[in-house]
Amino acid sequence: MRYGEHTASYNLGDRLLTRDERVIVGTRPGSREPIRFTEHMKRDRDHPKAIIRHGVFSDGEYLPTFLTKNCLEDDQYDRFLENYQKEGKNIFGQGLKGQTVYIVNTFSKYLTPQDLDTRICFIADTAKYNGAEAVVLVDLTLFHSAQERGIWDLDHPRMHEEKSRKMYDGQAPVLETVMRMYLVSGVDAIIAPHTHSPPDTEKIVARLNDEFSPLAKNASENQLTRRYSLKFFNINLAKMIGYYISDHSEAYLGFDLSDKGKNVAFIAPDRGIYPFIEEVRLHSGLTNSALAGMNKKKSENGRMIELTLEQSINLSEERGLEGMYLFIGDDSIRTGRTMAINIDVIRGIRHEGIVMDSKIKGKPKKIVVYATRTNFGGDSVDILSTPSIDDIVITNADPRGWYGTRELDIKTQMLWMNFMMADAAKAIEAGQDPYEVLTADHIREKDLLRIQTDHGHKDRVGKTKTGKKY
Repeated sequence: MRYGEHTASYNLGDRLLTRDERVIVGTRPGSREPIRFTEHMKRDRDHPKAIIRHGVFSDGEYLPTFLTKNCLEDDQYDRFLENYQKEGKNIFGQGLKGQTVYIVNTFSKYLTPQDLDTRICFIADTAKYNGAEAVVLVDLTLFHSAQERGIWDLDHPRMHEEKSRKMYDGQAPVLETVMRMYLVSGVDAIIAPHTHSPPDTEKIVARLNDEFSPLAKNASENQLTRRYSLKFFNINLAKMIGYYISDHSEAYLGFDLSDKGKNVAFIAPDRGIYPFIEEVRLHSGLTNSALAGMNKKKSENGRMIELTLEQSINLSEERGLEGMYLFIGDDSIRTGRTMAINIDVIRGIRHEGIVMDSKIKGKPKKIVVYATRTNFGGDSVDILSTPSIDDIVITNADPRGWYGTRELDIKTQMLWMNFMMADAAKAIEAGQDPYEVLTADHIREKDLLRIQTDHGHKDRVGKTKTGKKY
């Protein structure tokens, strides 16, 4: 056996693990996401704090330390004791033997994505060095996922024009750089919700697995825990959002769902997000609802000059959007400026020089904006404060958003998805496809969704019967 290598006793996907075969940590102290994930994995809330120390030296260097050796003095850690005793003597260096380590990560107010990338790699490598069977990164936001293409990705549809190639010249597809770091550090699987471009990420992972296949082959032949192979699982949130609309939008948004949603319209703000919004509509079960995707034509200087509705279903020029409840969703909101202009146009607020689709007419009853992640940075709070937007729904994929709502608190609510991510992890342990497991019915029956509104949130028409609040 070479320096720091350990023999594996099982592989991720062989079976559902027991409670005592899981170690769950965050990337810094105090983050709520690892705690909530831990709860659904049936461990105590203080588990992430008790099992790892995030050490930072006076010069800023970071050093993670797993505290499994506490079993020699503290009964609370006794499940690790057999890893430290052999023939009546204490042994060291394999305190995580038999354990799968979950690293739960998301954005931080104080650490940059690059800081967190480094911490993930240090924690994963430390876990494998100390005998962990597997390391799973539960990444509520996969950093750099929009930097998935580079100048040499000649088959990428967005790299065909010379303008695009010129723009990307001198850069690298940083997502591939980060994924390579994760793989070499010992991460076996990544679970991430609603990533920017899952097919592109899957291509990168496949390319890296091919690159490291000689090392992976050696690891497999010798049953080593450092496998040099990476799996990627994108958790599609369309079923969760569809369930939220069908079961909770009347109570939390004041939607009218009568006649199978004939007064509801699902709108995609661009072509890229259309398949996701289409799937949200499908899983809402509102078969009479409308669906459309916005298509924006821009001038050479980048200004919008035309807004049309494409691939529309159940939308007519006669009614337009009159009296409808609009759900407009995207994977992220950065400045909010484009979203606000889109909604102003839908509301009938004319912006000079923009030609509008003939179906964009009438007065919508309500407009709700959804984003999987936002930090409400820059001027976005001021921009999204427009009365044209009635409600904003976000998730804890980027927890900075909830703390940055400011005056938006009166119309913002957050969907906590930690419990759902934990069920996705359990499915992967058992060798199941989390997309097949996490149906709307499963989320409903297991009561996996949590909905949070601010103390100052405006009153709703009623309280939900099944959804729990934090």
